[in-house]
Amino acid sequence: MSPPTEDAPRRTAHCLFRSGAPQPEAARSPPPPTRSFPCSTFYEGGTRVVAFLSGGAVPEARRGGSWGGMAHASDWYRTIVEGVAGSTVPPNTGPRPLDGFNLLPAIFGAQPSPRNEIVSQVNNSYFSENVSVIRRGDLKLIRGPPGDNRTIAWPQPAPQPVPLGLSGAVVEPGTDHVRAPVLGGVVEGRCAPWCLYNLTADLGESHNLAHDGPPFHALAVELAAALDAAGATGPPPAYIWPDPDAFAAANRAMCVRAKATGTIQPLDW
Repeated sequence: MSPPTEDAPRRTAHCLFRSGAPQPEAARSPPPPTRSFPCSTFYEGGTRVVAFLSGGAVPEARRGGSWGGMAHASDWYRTIVEGVAGSTVPPNTGPRPLDGFNLLPAIFGAQPSPRNEIVSQVNNSYFSENVSVIRRGDLKLIRGPPGDNRTIAWPQPAPQPVPLGLSGAVVEPGTDHVRAPVLGGVVEGRCAPWCLYNLTADLGESHNLAHDGPPFHALAVELAAALDAAGATGPPPAYIWPDPDAFAAANRAMCVRAKATGTIQPLDW
């Protein structure tokens, strides 16, 4: 995109960045106390990502500030179309009803998020990994094995250059590619029948409230019922390639390109 040449576009332009799945080895995951092993957990370290919004249209009072409201990737669609562009999302935009929110008024106004619930995963006849997750307000319910429960705390940068290889990394012969070792095996968390956490008071998800008596048990039952309802009404996964054979062929082609170029992002399916 060409840079704006007039002052007006500069005043109204937005730049929006949203990270992908957390990757501690790339310093993109939330820091401790979140449990944050790479891309393999439904604990907060595996689901929280960073984003930023900049540009001349950001109110001066909000520049350099932060916003910690609840948000989901699906919210950016409505935020961009309605909040940034000032347009209206049509009532039918695809095979699924739109469930995102326009977050821009809350972000610019430093107000609470209009979103109060996120369903991260369900189990149903179309898809199951034997784990389902929901957050409602401060509470989060995990039902089933959430994945790796380790907390990865990286050391502070050293004042002097550190030689490569102290933790086992090597340079591939004839290249400038560095290959680092995986950080041990999976340390599986257990949430049977479920784990209930208050994320405001316990971001590290270290205290399972489901063991704290009948009131919390009732809350867990309520959230579990919401998960069941979401799974029962959920449609098939929205794969870009609905034909599994076509998807497999595209996936193989993507792997060939990744090996040829040495990169895996962006995934071009």
